[in-house]
Parts: sequence; structure tokens; C-alpha cells
Amino acid sequence: MNAKRILVVEDNKVVQKVIADTLKATGYEVFLAHNGATAVKQAREQEPDLVTLDIELAKDSPDDSWDGISVAGWLRRMRVGESKPALIVIS
Repeated sequence: MNAKRILVVEDNKVVQKVIADTLKATGYEVFLAHNGATAVKQAREQEPDLVTLDIELAKDSPDDSWDGISVAGWLRRMRVGESKPALIVIS
């Protein structure tokens, strides 16, 4: 059986590491994103089963349109095979 794939989207590096290390220790395959644009890119490439999303993502620049709400909306429209990735919102 393949390990479930989890994308951790968190702009706080300490919190991101704690979440990722805990998930890895329990056997999950973990991918990281620190901003919305990277989250969308990783989700497209890695096709996660689950996404943990910091809903209060900081924007990297004034041109960055991917805040946490935008990423959540995009993920709800995304399909991985026949299903959508599960989403856990962290605030």
C-alpha cells in the first residue's frame, strides 16, 4: 500500500516543520509549501490526498494573489483522479 501524500501549506517555518515531522514519523509522504503560489504548484505536481492549509497565509509580494482563502477555493475545484484532496484548515 502506498503512503498517503500530504501537502503542508504553512508560512511559519517552525510550525511547518512540526507538522511535517509529525506526519513523516507516522509514515506519510509529505510535501511543503510556504506560500499560496507554491501550494498550487505543489498540488498540481504532487496530487496530494490531503492538504493542511494555513488560512492566514502571508502574501510574498503585493502581486501575490494566492492568500489562504484563494488556495482553499482552488483546492475545492481541483481533482486528483476521481476525487478531490481532503482539506484541513489551520488558523
